Amino acid sequence: MYDDRHELFASGGSVMNLVVGTAVAGVVGYASIAWLLGYLKRHPTYVFVIYRLVMAAALMAMLSAGWIQDVPPEKSSGHEQPAALTGSPRPPSARGS
Repeated sequence: MYDDRHELFASGGSVMNLVVGTAVAGVVGYASIAWLLGYLKRHPTYVFVIYRLVMAAALMAMLSAGWIQDVPPEKSSGHEQPAALTGSPRPPSARGS
């Protein structure tokens, strides 16, 4: 993002979008954490344990089926989308693009 700052701050609209997006993310994040802490004061954590186990099982199943793949950050150039985000389990060089 630092390398692309000239594009990010190219116009007043871009700066306004950044400011509004940051403010909204802060408010939503604060509200989410406040809700979660309140929920955890009134309810046990077993619901979250079950949720995490189900999500872990789903992730492992998708990885083993080849629907998504683990792309280490050091192998990504930062300018290409990882295969996990493009919907194809093959790297861009193997797709012919």
